[in-house]
Amino acid sequence: MNIIFSTGPHLGSVLLRTILFSEWSHCGIVMEDGQTVIEASAKHGVVETPIEKFTRYGRYAIVECPVPNPVAAYAAARAELGKGYDWIGLLGLAVVKPLQNDDRWFCSELVQHVKVAGGLRDLRYGTGRITPRDLWNLPYEVIFAAGIPVGPQ
Repeated sequence: MNIIFSTGPHLGSVLLRTILFSEWSHCGIVMEDGQTVIEASAKHGVVETPIEKFTRYGRYAIVECPVPNPVAAYAAARAELGKGYDWIGLLGLAVVKPLQNDDRWFCSELVQHVKVAGGLRDLRYGTGRITPRDLWNLPYEVIFAAGIPVGPQ
């Protein structure tokens, strides 16, 4: 399974990266076809998006995530389609309190949920309060990057 990270030029992306001390403001799951991403969108909740739309700002990276059971991971991602965006959980990041709602997701919560459903428990905490930075800092191999430096400088 692959995870895709991205940033955008809009104010919300800049604020998230600044507040979270993160290179990335957004992430999602690249589906088996390699052409779509399941993401938790602030505007639309959990949706399936064409990868060219997800990467439209040109700054993104894809990492290989070694889930033991990718079929279960992809099924878990699809099962969340149509659920809302977790604004309260996102607020929980700012107030350092777990405020996650199991029927709503923000992007990195969704990705962590899908990884766990696929049998990968690589963090010592649950799906709440996970940021794109937490996921990016895991020792996964970057398999593609656009608009960012990768590797030793």
